[in-house]
Amino acid sequence: MMQDALFPFGPSLLTPLVTIVGAGPVGTALAGRLTRSGVPVAALYGRTVEQAAVAGLHAGVLGLCKEVSPLVKSANVAIVAVADSKIGAVAEAALAQGIVGAHQVVLHTSGAWAAEEVLATISARVKAVGTLHPLASLSQRPRAHERLAHAAYAVEGQPEARQVAERLVSMMKGRALPLLPAKMPLYHAGAAIASNLVVALMNLARRVFEAAGVDALHVVPALVPLLRSTAENLSQQGLPQALTGPVARGDVTTVQRHLTALEAAVPDVADLYRRLGAEVLAVAAERIPELEKSVLKALQDLFVLESSASKDRNKSKSAAAPPATR
Repeated sequence: MMQDALFPFGPSLLTPLVTIVGAGPVGTALAGRLTRSGVPVAALYGRTVEQAAVAGLHAGVLGLCKEVSPLVKSANVAIVAVADSKIGAVAEAALAQGIVGAHQVVLHTSGAWAAEEVLATISARVKAVGTLHPLASLSQRPRAHERLAHAAYAVEGQPEARQVAERLVSMMKGRALPLLPAKMPLYHAGAAIASNLVVALMNLARRVFEAAGVDALHVVPALVPLLRSTAENLSQQGLPQALTGPVARGDVTTVQRHLTALEAAVPDVADLYRRLGAEVLAVAAERIPELEKSVLKALQDLFVLESSASKDRNKSKSAAAPPATR
């Protein structure tokens, strides 16, 4: 078989030839990262000629729409890098067009779904199916491959697919995170907390800065270096040592001033500050075990899930709400 000729000593020992289906930021980033890691990419497929050409230009590979060259047919790995809801249909169409073949290991890039779920319709018609999910924030094509430098990747799937996925991660100098299929949604929720919720927190910080009188044009440029320095602290020191700020110092008065100001200007943010503050306090207690018990108790009292003020607001809203109609 073609697979045996390409991998005579097993798929983990030789360099795979890869085809990528999906010309969005994820597919473009993977194509660029793989080629720069010495892994040849036969082609990067997009929905349209224009999309494929743009993605191929950014990745430094051949961008195609429908053509299937002999090189593409000889690829032994196909990566389907499209939206979660389209993975099955796109993989099925690629198999029908000959972009994906029976001799190939097929990987998808969703972090929330196991391969046997989203690639169920083709799993019996290809060599093996698996997951290769890059743990990175990829929002645009230009220089997307740089976001994957030393990134972690979730890998799971059938044994041969998992072996190939781990081989690709190794060649990209990344970190493989082996997962059980049933744990994929939980893993992806953690990824969303670390990335998407951080963006939401930055939006909350933007609101608070603007309430403090900072010009809206200056907020994000001011916050990004702070966020970057926090990420660097995490990278260099890890948890819990990377924590800074008034809670880590046991500064009860400053936290109280935060809450008083937030309650007056943006009370909904004050409620969230309390909720997250309880988690910050747990990290602080781990970082500085010698924090005085009286300080811990005072901070715990401030970080009640709902302040009396927020409860009063909720009661007022309930009282003002019109009766439900059937």
